[in-house]
Amino acid sequence: MVYSAPIALFIGHRPQLTQKILDAIAQVNPQTLLIFANGAPSPEIEDKCQQTRELIQQIDGKTEVSTHLCDSYLDPSQKMATALNWIFSQVEEVVILEETCYPSLSFFAFCERLLTDYRQDERITHINGIKGHQQPSVLEHSYDFSLYPHYLGWATWKRVWQHYDSQLKQWPQVYDLELIKGMFVDPQEQKYWTRQLKANVNEQLKDGTLAWNLASWSQHGVAITPSVDLVYGLETEEYPSFYPTVPQRSEPFIQGNQFTLNHPNYVLPNQTSDRHIFSQLLAADTTFSLYQELEEKREELEQTHLKEQQQVIESQYHSVYSKTSELTEQLQQGQAIVEAMESSKFWKIRQRWIRLKEAILTSPLFSTQMSVREQFKANARNRETPPHLSVVSPLTGSPSVTLLERMPAQKLIDDWKLHTQLDITEELKGHPEICLYQCDQTKLNFFAPLDTVGSGNLYAQLDQFEWYYSSEKWEYSLALQDLSGCTNVLEVGSGFGFFIEKAQEQGITITGLELNDHAVKVAEEKQLPVKPIDLQNVAENYPESYDAVCSFQVLEHVSNPKDFIRWSVEVLKPGGKLILGVPNAHSFLKHQYCLLDMPPHHMTQWSAETFKSLENLFPIKLTKVKIEPLADCHVTGYLTSYRDYWCSVSPLGKFVFSEPAMSYYETVLKKGLRKWFPGQTLYVEFEKIG
Repeated sequence: MVYSAPIALFIGHRPQLTQKILDAIAQVNPQTLLIFANGAPSPEIEDKCQQTRELIQQIDGKTEVSTHLCDSYLDPSQKMATALNWIFSQVEEVVILEETCYPSLSFFAFCERLLTDYRQDERITHINGIKGHQQPSVLEHSYDFSLYPHYLGWATWKRVWQHYDSQLKQWPQVYDLELIKGMFVDPQEQKYWTRQLKANVNEQLKDGTLAWNLASWSQHGVAITPSVDLVYGLETEEYPSFYPTVPQRSEPFIQGNQFTLNHPNYVLPNQTSDRHIFSQLLAADTTFSLYQELEEKREELEQTHLKEQQQVIESQYHSVYSKTSELTEQLQQGQAIVEAMESSKFWKIRQRWIRLKEAILTSPLFSTQMSVREQFKANARNRETPPHLSVVSPLTGSPSVTLLERMPAQKLIDDWKLHTQLDITEELKGHPEICLYQCDQTKLNFFAPLDTVGSGNLYAQLDQFEWYYSSEKWEYSLALQDLSGCTNVLEVGSGFGFFIEKAQEQGITITGLELNDHAVKVAEEKQLPVKPIDLQNVAENYPESYDAVCSFQVLEHVSNPKDFIRWSVEVLKPGGKLILGVPNAHSFLKHQYCLLDMPPHHMTQWSAETFKSLENLFPIKLTKVKIEPLADCHVTGYLTSYRDYWCSVSPLGKFVFSEPAMSYYETVLKKGLRKWFPGQTLYVEFEKIG
């Protein structure tokens, strides 16, 4: 005869055990066999995995075989979820076995009969292959019912799987509804299963069977349990110690060629058997008693703490009440004094002066007008904490950060369209606002969310502007002096290759990296050694290969500066130089509303203090810090940024930065005084240690 119930077999890396169970399955001639093969947990046993899978080819051709072969190893929780999802995409009910167990012929007949008998009975969610405890059976019937599903050979239906939540997303609702308390009368059982499920949710425990238990309990379902064990374990370490490991000497329920069952009259859990099962669970879990003791101590401490808090609150209440009475008395005395003063001539003159002063200060002449940057700072001070979860420093990974500014994303989008005719809507990924934070440890300013970093499409549009890639930069001349004697140099972010041209003129062997396709094409047309390769690739394949690494106006563009610096250091030889040029966060830029100094263009803002802190994060030593003198082209921006700032914070700003005053300042600065004021660029040099 053909066995009608689909059988699913979980296999892994035990070819000898798999052969035994395949022989047992062959005895019942199944119509459908589903084989789920897990991957190897380590490279050393991949050969055994392959040997186990090769046994599938020996299965009788009359059986319809389906396979799911995993490319990698799945832990018990992942395996359970993946296997059940695959199985119930193909069948409505199934008998499930593992390679580490061995079923009797009665097990197959038992499951086949009861899968049919209880197919439409929503009360039954699971068919066990074992009774689940070591006590002698005293049942009058062939089986009874239990709250406990077991997994040493079992069977179930797709209707139960539809309630299966492998990630236990429904746990908070189950906990609030006190489902566990409703299923188990014993407080110890309630605490045990609540702890187990919490541990699984928090990924402290990876047990796929707990999610199936909850699927059964959430429907107030019970499991069918045979009066005798029909399956036994072939490897004891795979199962709890109370699971059967010795086969039955006879086939229960089978007399001759007849299979008979004595059915129970009621569908109720056998509480006596379930108590035996739970006592064995507690014996196997040596940590639970300690956990329970700790819980009781914690509750006792909480009660003591609550009593102490109540006493403190009562004491504070009496103290506040006493002080309130004193203040009420003082207020009454003060009111009497005020009434006496208001009737005096001096008081009336003083009131007139106060009104005059208020009129002067509220006049347009003395009013202040908040700049855009100061409004962003006010947003950070006055509004609720932004909804960014787990904001951490991109340098240290520490959550110790301070919120500095909050800017509406729509304003950035509108202003980019107005000033550059570029639409950055997609670059900002739908975030309602962009925030500027400061790392408390390194003083690095960084923008969040980090996924607003500019795409290649943005830079392809920007390099169409003539002003975007400048052939002359203040830091170029400093770098060329510092690279004297270096024979092999790497520049990261070469753009059109302007610095490479200057370095080659000095006889320096230099290679450039650039990810902007258009910029690479322009550099190649000039026959410059600029490659479209990322820095990580160079670090992995050419460690300690360069005398110097330099990068100008690039570091502030990356959202992960830690990796950028780490890879730069890795490609340096010991004693090699790391040269960086970035916008100076302590220059006039800190007051200027500059679209190019915020996302999606710039992601970080650097200061000399921040660069000094890198000595604690990387094997480098800061050897040089230079600040660009205020450039002639930046004089107007310098003055307007400070004008906007002082007009935001003080009425005197309108006088100090009036139009005549601004014109005078600009003339003086452009005649040479600007050289004594800090400009836009910060230049630093590091030496790799060891």
